[in-house]
Amino acid sequence: MPVGAAPREGDKLAYYDKVEAAVVEAMEVFGQQTGRHYHLVDSYRMDGAKYAIIGMGCMIETCEATVDYLHDVEGVPV
Repeated sequence: MPVGAAPREGDKLAYYDKVEAAVVEAMEVFGQQTGRHYHLVDSYRMDGAKYAIIGMGCMIETCEATVDYLHDVEGVPV
């Protein structure tokens, strides 16, 4: 196997099956240490929404503020 190549099980990279569990565990530890809890997928004010903003990372706080404004001030079903 070449240096840096991922181990394979058939045609599928072996670590793909382990990523989700590792991320969930890391988020649980982070939540215990900081009091901020995250999930693989979260939703915000989706009841009655016709539109959704999808994102990750540092943009989420800005998206939540945008959804609040669009929903409460402009009446957009976001």
